[in-house]
Amino acid sequence: MRVFVAQMANHVVSWDDEEGWTHSNCPDGYKFPEMLCNLSRYLGYSQCPEYAAKMVTENEAQVYQVYIYLSPHPDGAQMMQEIAPTLREAYEAVALEALAELCERHSGELDDAPASFLPIHYQADEPWRLRRQRMLEHQEHIAANPARFRRNVTGEQLATTADYALNVFNLQIRQKLEIQHLKLQVGQLRAANTTLVE
Repeated sequence: MRVFVAQMANHVVSWDDEEGWTHSNCPDGYKFPEMLCNLSRYLGYSQCPEYAAKMVTENEAQVYQVYIYLSPHPDGAQMMQEIAPTLREAYEAVALEALAELCERHSGELDDAPASFLPIHYQADEPWRLRRQRMLEHQEHIAANPARFRRNVTGEQLATTADYALNVFNLQIRQKLEIQHLKLQVGQLRAANTTLVE
């Protein structure tokens, strides 16, 4: 695969390189890539991240591999990749990883922006953890005192959505680890089988 340009690309028409990788940024019609681009701009990045996608063969199945390049940061990954059965799933998965990375990098800067409640990998991060806890406690206080406070539908939705997103995010992380473990086991079994056949 061709080395990524060492900066985030401006919005450009997608293009294919000589190795069959399709390069683009903020691919149209995908939710998480759009959110990632908006968050990048909100955080002061002048351009959106670049993606590279290609159909590859993995375990005799055709899947899509998508890489995303984020601007350099001393505390986080610069390039991430995901593999999925469809291009949509691969784009969404890698953009979600990048969203978590940006939220983690900038957890102290997000204040109470909606993105500040998105899940991150390091969930012991103090600004993120305290902000999330404060939001959940605030909603519990409002729900426990309906006569004193009017119903806050937006706040309820935010709290429910943030909690749901965190649970799904953690489930996906566990699934990825389990899949990696199973792939390792399959590789070991194939190697043992090859040895036995020889």
